[in-house]
Amino acid sequence: GVTELLAALLLEQRVLVLSSRPTRLADATHAAASLLHPLQWQHVFVPLLPASHLAVASAPFPYLMGLTSATAAALGPIEEEAGQFGELRLLLDEGHILGEPICALP
Repeated sequence: GVTELLAALLLEQRVLVLSSRPTRLADATHAAASLLHPLQWQHVFVPLLPASHLAVASAPFPYLMGLTSATAAALGPIEEEAGQFGELRLLLDEGHILGEPICALP
């Protein structure tokens, strides 16, 4: 779990954190970014993505974003698309990760 997340962040992949609770999302995205300490995440960082900006979740650049489960439903089935485009999805409510890092850490 944590090593997959760390690998994805170090490899500058897209990381999408999903939960039904917005406060949990914000805390989890900040915690994920802090895993990189003393490094810093230099790409798009959105702890809680508003529904009006959902198109950003399909962007081709690296990001670390939190998305509520209700808003994520507009993206389509979560399990079907996870990992297809180098994306890692962290499902907080279910307690598991979908997708894999691009390559394993040595």
